[in-house]
Order: sequence, then structure tokens, then C-alpha cells
Amino acid sequence: MTVDAVADTMARQAALTTASGSLTTLLADAQETTSTTSRATSYLRFTVPTLNAGETITGARLSLQVTNATTDGPAACAPAPPGPRAP
Repeated sequence: MTVDAVADTMARQAALTTASGSLTTLLADAQETTSTTSRATSYLRFTVPTLNAGETITGARLSLQVTNATTDGPAACAPAPPGPRAP
């Protein structure tokens, strides 16, 4: 089964109040070039379909395309455990 991202965004230290929803490229492992050092981090959200009784997810793979690689590459972090969400 393939599950596509249902949402994405980017948090930019240099533009804390700027929405990034219309961008076509997300940054990862980035230090933006500005007058000061500015960190940029991207986030993806997926909706996993409901499983039938007895079904389990046994693995997952995330595939990304790189347009400007670095020598040490970005880290991929595990999601936070599910919990209550703000309304």
C-alpha cells in the first residue's frame, strides 16, 4: 500500500510568521543564507488507513528526492506518539 502525505509545511527561523503552504520545495538539514544563521525544518503528515481486525503494519519506508545534497545528510526523526489534539 502507498500512503501519500496529506499535509506538509516548513518552519523557518528567519520567517516565524510566514506560511509555507504554497511552496513546492521543502528544506531539510538547512541553514538558510541570511544576514544571520537561520534554521529551516520541514514536516510531513500522513493519514494511515484503518486496519481490519487482525491486520498490523510490519514496516514502513519514506522516500524523498534530494535536489541539493550535503555530505552528512539530514536526520529523519520518528513521529511523536499519538495523543490528544487541539481543536
